[in-house]
Amino acid sequence: MQKQLAIFFTLFFCLFSVGFAQTTPSLLSGGLRGAVQIVFIGNSITQGARLAQPETEGPAPQTAAILRAEGIDVSYVNRGLSGTTTYDWMPAYLGSSQQEGRCFSPLIEATDAFFSPGAEHVFSVMLGTNDSAETTCNGAPVSPEQYDLNMRAIIDTLLARYDDARIVVNYPIWYSPSTYNGAKYLQAGLDRLQTYHPVITQLAAAYPNRVFLGDNGAFAAFENHPELFDEEHGNAGNFYLHPNYEGARLLAEFWANGIKNALAQPVADATGYIVRVGQQAPDFCVTLTDGSQFRLSEQRGKVVLLQFTASWCGVNCRKEMKQALEPLHQRLKDNPDFVMVGIDRDEPLETVLGFAKQTGVTYPLALDPGAETYVKYALKESGITRNCLIDREGRIVHLTRLYNEDEFAALVESINNELNK
Repeated sequence: MQKQLAIFFTLFFCLFSVGFAQTTPSLLSGGLRGAVQIVFIGNSITQGARLAQPETEGPAPQTAAILRAEGIDVSYVNRGLSGTTTYDWMPAYLGSSQQEGRCFSPLIEATDAFFSPGAEHVFSVMLGTNDSAETTCNGAPVSPEQYDLNMRAIIDTLLARYDDARIVVNYPIWYSPSTYNGAKYLQAGLDRLQTYHPVITQLAAAYPNRVFLGDNGAFAAFENHPELFDEEHGNAGNFYLHPNYEGARLLAEFWANGIKNALAQPVADATGYIVRVGQQAPDFCVTLTDGSQFRLSEQRGKVVLLQFTASWCGVNCRKEMKQALEPLHQRLKDNPDFVMVGIDRDEPLETVLGFAKQTGVTYPLALDPGAETYVKYALKESGITRNCLIDREGRIVHLTRLYNEDEFAALVESINNELNK
């Protein structure tokens, strides 16, 4: 009982002190945010067509201006191109008849040159207007099912290449049912356009913490409001397709809100990590099974290996603990420059002690009530086992997910390299 009381009071002190510690600042919580780099993908509306000065009056530059006015350090590239459909932005696939879209390679080249390490990377996407056309535009008319496939092809490629990026997908906005310029839209096109909206909502749900639903309100805001458009004359009379300056400003407000909401959410890689190699490891305080306190920030000057585990993890976790982590601990336990801690996810003391006995590990294990430490490093719904190697300055230098002998060997090599510095 005395041991459990000691752990309780230590945990209370630990949580209390961390609650008042300085965390990584975020503009969305009142502090400052690092550089945010945005790539806008879209058609003539994103491009700013029919505006006198699209480079400053278009929805993309106005979105950036709104974000900057709120204190966010924003730079952007506008890849909006008139007349494009989802087909124009698609990659080619091996063994597929799908040819690469004309915008794909230029997009990748521009993004590679633009994105820089350490910044937060965002793609803001609004496609679908030209997909909904009856004629002329590439691949149109595009069914909602095909629209979904095309968007997934674009998203999958971007996420694979830019694994720290957020993709914000916006609903395409309303146009008048009289729209008929070089392409024929009319009422049938407008009806089709609206079938893409639920597809976009489902896309955001299909890629949690990677793809975010951006604007879903501008369609209604623009509907039957010709004063927000540049009036054009076409084959079916006057029509309203491209926002004027006031319309572009309104659309930018919707886009900026979508981007801010996405930035407020952690972005996960394919394995569920929300941290990245090279960034400062989030600080935390946990209580070890012996009742002592472990605070990451107090380990500066040492190489630290964190293992995230739990008793309910299967054969993979236990094999890693017995055959890899425990031998590593035995080899390095007397090295004053190395610290290794297992963090047991959301289990009581008795369970953690039993787990240590079952696996035969002797390295320190810590309690993580509510997985509060775990969620600083990975999505709560993502699995274990995980290892996070942190250098003497507190930066993450190596991450692993699940146990693989080759990957663990690479982790050990990283540990040796850090200890030799």
